[in-house]
Amino acid sequence: MFKGSARYNRSLGTSIHDKIGAVGGSTNATTWRDYTNYWCFVPSRHLELAIDIEADRMQAPLLARSDLDVERKVVLNEQDIRASSPMEFISDVVWRTMYPNHAYGRPVIGSRSAISNLSRDQLLHHHKSFYQTNNATITVAGHFDREEAKDQIGLLFGGIPPADPASRSAATPIASIRAHETTVYQQGAPECLAVVFPSPPGLHRDSDALAILALILASGNASRLNRALVATGRATHVWAMTSRLRLNGLFEIHVVLARQDDCAGVSRHIQEAILDIQGHGVSSEELETAKANARGQLITSRDGPLAVAMQINNAIAMGNWHYYCDAVERIEAVSNDDIRRAAETWLVDRHHQKVRLTGLKEGSGVAS
Repeated sequence: MFKGSARYNRSLGTSIHDKIGAVGGSTNATTWRDYTNYWCFVPSRHLELAIDIEADRMQAPLLARSDLDVERKVVLNEQDIRASSPMEFISDVVWRTMYPNHAYGRPVIGSRSAISNLSRDQLLHHHKSFYQTNNATITVAGHFDREEAKDQIGLLFGGIPPADPASRSAATPIASIRAHETTVYQQGAPECLAVVFPSPPGLHRDSDALAILALILASGNASRLNRALVATGRATHVWAMTSRLRLNGLFEIHVVLARQDDCAGVSRHIQEAILDIQGHGVSSEELETAKANARGQLITSRDGPLAVAMQINNAIAMGNWHYYCDAVERIEAVSNDDIRRAAETWLVDRHHQKVRLTGLKEGSGVAS
């Protein structure tokens, strides 16, 4: 998409990067499970240029075979780098194990075979199906004239015909519904444990409670699992997170173990910590500290127009842009009862998955 479109390409002397760079701007893209963000960061007086570039490559990208071959090598190299990271490796296994029959279960970057075998015709079909006005949102943030920007967007995008929505229907991810344990081997990897559960869609009220619960369990030295595992020397790192996607995601707890023979003991401790919260909830001090942490992370992550625009797009991908505006209030509204209910509903032992990553060769690849 950055290699050129009908009016912005190297052969015309109007390449996208050259045109954006000439006005002091920058451009790139990010991809996640629900969306791809293409962004241009330009002085406000050059906003029309950025809009025009996006409109032109939405309707007329070149997608030349020679460019595909070059970019294929770049992406394969990125895939190799990612596969060599123990944390990325175990993350891929976690998602594949929990959602084996859904796109969420596949790496965002794609598998090596999919990247290697991707044809130009497949790329064109994907573009025709998804890169259309009725499947896109334009977010503009910064200092600009709103009405002028809306007129420019209407003029430049208004003539692009919409795609057939049936060509991009998305199935609801169905999580594996039985407890399962998987061991994976990666040469030289530290001993790691991931305990994961299905989680609700990002806009569900329980996602707010689970986000606060993740901080209470594993954010900072005073968190429950840090005190129990890191401070006692049983682990070197511990963290927890919940996905905020349009559809169901994952609640994940990750531990880097200090000893290779302590996986079962650490797993039991995680289960006991969850059971304690389900039975007794959390203290008011834990709750308020986690809320303050969440507010701080949210506010500092909104530094600058690009960060604001990307967070708004993330909220849109979840299903409602108002989440961007309501996020702080949603954090404040989380109660102890909410956390207990979310833990009882989603952190169900019979639905959890455990993935152990080891550098000790007991086999190779994935063993269930």
